[in-house]
Amino acid sequence: MKRRLAAGFVLASMVAGSIALWIGAPVLGLWLGSKMTSSFGPHLVIALMLSVTGMLVVALGLAWANDLYLRITGGAAREVGGITLRRQGPLEPLLLACLACAIVAFLLWFFVLAENPTVNIY
Repeated sequence: MKRRLAAGFVLASMVAGSIALWIGAPVLGLWLGSKMTSSFGPHLVIALMLSVTGMLVVALGLAWANDLYLRITGGAAREVGGITLRRQGPLEPLLLACLACAIVAFLLWFFVLAENPTVNIY
């Protein structure tokens, strides 16, 4: 019972981390970049570096959580006949599902919720 509860908690953490990878880290990088400079050119470079760095940090955390999930559920690496076999964890399907959700959310925002910036220029 404790192992299933722990596995469920790690799985929920991986869902949140996958969403943070595709949405949270880029948005946070853009926001932090806007606080560091007001000029467009440096803002773009700083935001890109911060976004990529944030995504790498989240990806490393997700890889660790996937390995933890496999250890909890008994899916860690095993050696059979001198060959190391590893069961695939839930991380890969989670990343693809959260990427699809992020793309849908972006398209919804872009085509439905975003305002036309040219209207507010004058």
